[in-house]
Amino acid sequence: MLPAYDREISDIATQIYVNLRIKGQLITPIDLFIAATAIYCDYTLITANIKHFQNIPNLSYENWYLSTT
Repeated sequence: MLPAYDREISDIATQIYVNLRIKGQLITPIDLFIAATAIYCDYTLITANIKHFQNIPNLSYENWYLSTT
């Protein structure tokens, strides 16, 4: 179960945004909150969209999509 939106998740999302903006690597707001929630809950994010998440510090992620081509 995921927590409802709260102040701590918002603070983490803001930190991610600032760090990515400095690097010129912005991602969508929904991806910011997905990453922030995963960090807050100490979850591993499962995604095929590695490009949006690979530059986020302290985020654990895995790509379970395996191309068959």
